[in-house]
Amino acid sequence: MHFEFRDYQFLKVKQYLKQKFLLFSNGANQTSTNWLAVEQSLSKSNLKYYKVYNKIALKVLKKSIYNNIRQAVKGTFFFLKLDKNSTLLTKQKLFKKLESVFFTLLSVKLNNKIYSIAQMKKLKSLNYRNNMAIFYQFLSTNLKCAYGLTYRKVSKQCDLNT
Repeated sequence: MHFEFRDYQFLKVKQYLKQKFLLFSNGANQTSTNWLAVEQSLSKSNLKYYKVYNKIALKVLKKSIYNNIRQAVKGTFFFLKLDKNSTLLTKQKLFKKLESVFFTLLSVKLNNKIYSIAQMKKLKSLNYRNNMAIFYQFLSTNLKCAYGLTYRKVSKQCDLNT
C-alpha cells in the first residue's frame, strides 16, 4: 500500500481529533529564533504539539462534526495534547504556561465537545468527573426549587376549584 505525504497528514489530523483532550492554538512560527525554547517549555509541561497545515486541517474539519472550528484555523495552527503518562494540569497552570511560550489558546476539546476560552473560564477544572459532579449539584438544587414552586401553584389551583 502506497501512502503519500498528504495522506499521512490527513490520517494524523484525524487521529488527533479522536483525542479526548485536545487544545487548539495559534503559536509562534517554527522558524522563529526562539523555537528551541518554546519546544523545551512544551516538553517540560508534558505537552506534545503537532503543526497542522491549514489546507489539510480545513478539509478534514469540513468533513467532520467539528465544522464550526474551521474559522479558527488561520496562521500557524497547532494541536496540543497531554502526554499519556502525565497527570492532568490545573486550568490556571496550563493557561499560564501557554501564554509564556507565545501560544494563543483558541479552544479546548474536552470529551468530544469543543469549548471556547470564555466557556473554559467558567469551568472549575479540566477533570470531567469534577465538572459533572458540580453540574449534578446545580441541577439538583435548582430543579428542586422549580419543582416546589410549580407544585405549590398547581396544588393551590386545585384547592380553589373544589
